[in-house]
Amino acid sequence: MNVESFNSFHEAYTATQGSGSSPRGNRRPHRRRKALGQIAAFFGLNLVVMPPVVLIYVTVVSKGLEITLPVLGTKLYRTGFPGIGALKQYDGFDRLTIATLMSLVLCIVLLMTYKKLFELLQSPGQLKLLRSENPVLFTIVAGIFSTVILADGAAFYAGVASELNSSWGSETSGAIPAVATVLYAATLASISLWHHDYFKTESV
Repeated sequence: MNVESFNSFHEAYTATQGSGSSPRGNRRPHRRRKALGQIAAFFGLNLVVMPPVVLIYVTVVSKGLEITLPVLGTKLYRTGFPGIGALKQYDGFDRLTIATLMSLVLCIVLLMTYKKLFELLQSPGQLKLLRSENPVLFTIVAGIFSTVILADGAAFYAGVASELNSSWGSETSGAIPAVATVLYAATLASISLWHHDYFKTESV
């Protein structure tokens, strides 16, 4: 094999490797394992932060849901589901309502919504592609996200306003529940962003 033939072969091989036609070129980037300390710190902070956040959320939002739809104030043990009537025998569980259960589900849905929203915002090319190629789907997704976030904010606002009115015994300024709602939404969004960064960073 002369030098010219070798150089031609080398150039063709290099071009093939660069185009990603080989299995190695198409290989997805794998994730680097996190250190044990990072894992322990993440889940330890979740054990400290999440219980009070969820407790405040469920308490306030369930109150807001009961005000918006009074039927949601029905006690769980009165719903007729098999075995759920036994809750009445336990202290504290007899006060659980349909709104309590719905607010817990809404909390999970909201955190997942924020997490997915951050994923889309961090890849604007994917968001632009979805909007241009499938505008109907884009509109549906945007509508779902907006509905979940706005409905949750309205329920939290109503719950805060109700708690303040019952505690102070008079009508309070609408600015206080509004500020509390904004701070609460920012807190949940920050938690979702934190979780998103933890699971999506350190790609190789």
